[in-house]
Amino acid sequence: MNEKKRLNYPIIVLAVLLTAVVALCAVLWSGMKRAEKTADEQKKQYAVLLEEKEDAEKQVREYKEKNASLLKEKEDAEKLAEEYEAQYNALLEEKNKAEQEAADLLKASEQYGNDLRDLSDLMLHGGVTTERCGNLVQKVWHNSIYKIKDTETDAFTLDASGNFYSDFNTALDNLYADDAFVKDLQSIRDNRSEVEEKIRGLKNPPSEWQSAYDELLLFYDCYYDFTELVLYSNCSLNEFKEMFSKYDTDGVKHYNKLSLYF
Repeated sequence: MNEKKRLNYPIIVLAVLLTAVVALCAVLWSGMKRAEKTADEQKKQYAVLLEEKEDAEKQVREYKEKNASLLKEKEDAEKLAEEYEAQYNALLEEKNKAEQEAADLLKASEQYGNDLRDLSDLMLHGGVTTERCGNLVQKVWHNSIYKIKDTETDAFTLDASGNFYSDFNTALDNLYADDAFVKDLQSIRDNRSEVEEKIRGLKNPPSEWQSAYDELLLFYDCYYDFTELVLYSNCSLNEFKEMFSKYDTDGVKHYNKLSLYF
């Protein structure tokens, strides 16, 4: 009986070992399957992660491209803004320049008008003196010819004996040699010199003053002839009276027309 047991013992051991090996193989097989499953899952996860990485990289590229596009748009917008600012500054400068030129033209126009008015008044003042002197010339001339006594003219028309000069030219010479009259004549000459100087400065008038300037020239022509007649008369009494009246009347007419511009 014991011998039989000894014979069966290796078989039992072998069976146990086989059982253990089978169990181990089963365990290993199960582990391998689990490992494969885990590997498959990891591969899937890796594939998912790889896909996510590619998507992320794609998004990054798209973001970079979009950012580059936005940056370019920003740069273009800044450049355009700089161009607009430069254009605006240029237009503003032109506007300021135009306003300054307009202000200068207005100031120059106002000054021209003032100078024109002052010159017309200066000629009028000279004309008044000329008229007073011319009236005295006519009176002395007339009274000397027609032997009319007058306290205003006797000093020129009568000699020391109280008689009229036989030649009216003597009476006129007395008048033109009189200190007060000489002073008045010099005043007329000075007035003419000042007028001639000022009128040269009024050439090329602004368009808005052209008509007034033309009228001023007409007034000046009368003024000049009027003063010339009194300063350097070389005509008969009747001619003197006729021209004196004409220049005087025309001068007043042109002065009144000129005054309408002020």
